[in-house]
Amino acid sequence: MTEPVSKIMKRYGNEYLVCGSTGAGFDVFILHFGIQRAYMYLIDYPEQCKEIINLYNQQSVKWAKALIDEGATVIGIASIQGGELMLSKDMYLEFVFPFQKKLISAIHKMGAKTYTHMCGKCSDRLELIADTGTDGIECLDPPPLGNVELTDAKKRVGDRVFIKGNIDSVKLLNMTCSEAAEEGRRKIKEGAANGGYILSTACSIAPLVPAANIIALRESVEKNGWYFCEGQNECLPKKE
Repeated sequence: MTEPVSKIMKRYGNEYLVCGSTGAGFDVFILHFGIQRAYMYLIDYPEQCKEIINLYNQQSVKWAKALIDEGATVIGIASIQGGELMLSKDMYLEFVFPFQKKLISAIHKMGAKTYTHMCGKCSDRLELIADTGTDGIECLDPPPLGNVELTDAKKRVGDRVFIKGNIDSVKLLNMTCSEAAEEGRRKIKEGAANGGYILSTACSIAPLVPAANIIALRESVEKNGWYFCEGQNECLPKKE
C-alpha cells in the first residue's frame, strides 16, 4: 500500500518535500460508523467511544510508520471532523485532543515532523491544536469558508507552529491572474513576519480554478515570499 509513496520518493524526493498523511483516530471513528450514529454514540457511550478511538489511533501510528519507513519526513494528520461545526471545544478536548497528542508524539519519536489539517471553522481552538505538539496547521479557511483571519492566527500561534493556507480557492476561481497575484502578495505580507507561513489555498484547489491563477500565486511567492533567517527570530526579505 505504500508503493506509490516509494515511487514518488525515488523520483522526486531529492527535489521536493514529499509528505505522507494519516487520519486522526477520531476521524477514522466517524468514517467507520457514519456521522449520525457516531455522534449519538459519543453522547450515549463516551467511554466506549474513547476506547475505539484509541484503537484507531494506534492504527494511524502504524500507517505513519510505514510512510516514514518509505522516506516521508513529514506526516499530515487529517483532523477534518475536529472543527467548530462538528464539535464543541469541550468535546474536542475529550475525544480529539488527547489522542492527537499521542499520535503526534509517536510520529516525532520516529523522527518525522507533523502538520494538522482541519477544514472549516477552527478559530476557537487554534491554541488547542498547537498544544497537541503539531509542527504546523492548515487550512486556516478564511470567511465565508471558515472563520480564520490570517493576521489573528499569526498573532496567536505563529510563534509555535508554521501556518499554511488561508486563500479561498472558490474566490480564486473567478479571479484574474493579476488579482490572484495580488492575493498572494497580501497573504505573504500578513503571514510572513518572522517566518513560518506557507502560501497555499485554504484546502483543495477548486477543480475549475484556472491553472494560470495557480501559476500567478507561484510567481507571487518568487517575487515576495522568499526569506532568509539570522538567528531564530529574525527573518528578512531575500535580497535581490
